[in-house]
Amino acid sequence: MSFSDKLGKKSALSNGILEAAAELGVDPVDLATIISYETAGTFNARKKGPTTQWGQHRGYIQFGEPQAERHGADFTSEETAMSSQLGSGGAIVNYLRSNGLKEGMGILDMYSIINTGSPGNYDYKDDESGGASGTVYQKVTEQMDGHRKKALALLGQDKPEPSSLQAAINSAVQDVVSDSQNSDASAEMTAQSEPSTPSGGVSDTPKKIDSKINDKVQEIQNRKILQASDEFVSAMTPQQKMLEKTMYQKAQLEQGEARTFNNWFSETRFPSYSTEYIKGDMQFTNNLSAPQQGVMNSVTSQIPEADSFAHHLMGI
Repeated sequence: MSFSDKLGKKSALSNGILEAAAELGVDPVDLATIISYETAGTFNARKKGPTTQWGQHRGYIQFGEPQAERHGADFTSEETAMSSQLGSGGAIVNYLRSNGLKEGMGILDMYSIINTGSPGNYDYKDDESGGASGTVYQKVTEQMDGHRKKALALLGQDKPEPSSLQAAINSAVQDVVSDSQNSDASAEMTAQSEPSTPSGGVSDTPKKIDSKINDKVQEIQNRKILQASDEFVSAMTPQQKMLEKTMYQKAQLEQGEARTFNNWFSETRFPSYSTEYIKGDMQFTNNLSAPQQGVMNSVTSQIPEADSFAHHLMGI
């Protein structure tokens, strides 16, 4: 294979991964990392793996024989193997989507689906079936660092980020996943069982409401908040999305975060955005797009005090 042929193959591979990741709504570096891991760092479209109850495993994510046939992976030639697995309509997209991958999920859930057939199985092991030793969580957190570097190089993202941007990301991540903040959030969530007087004049005598009614109201309220949060995410700039996805992935790796990205953002980050918006900080508000400000207006218009927003979300 000539040098130009190698360049062309690398370009086709990276473009196929980028297209598949965009279709799925996931980080292309995560997808490329998994492909590198599953092909032992070769990115070989016809890489053979172990033989299990599903027959001979092959390809970028080690399809079993029935899975390859069902989702359209064609290993007849190197060209068909690449084109049939990658891209927006490829076997990888078909397999991941049909087995529970949702937009915004991180590398843990993506690899859980590939390794176990569904998201959330972080403690699953498949070494008895011919797989590598370790749980899904251990493989992602302890065995994929070198493969992530290969993924970054393949996708042309191996250059260091600007120091100011990296500092901003690190600061934001630290704010979100710090133990002290989690402790404060936990304390606030349990405060509803104790007398409290949040700003806005709520009585320190808890109201006794039928639990079924309260649960139903909370369910409706949570649904509205999730919908507004999804609209807010949709209006984000690429830079904002990158920052939030970085924080989410950090929480997955360091805290075992199991919620989808949208649920995590709705319950963890969206209240913070809303509280800042209520406080009326113009610098903060001006950094939001017009659609984002519209979402904030609709969510916060009936809440007079910033300190009461957490209580509003909890139905207090």
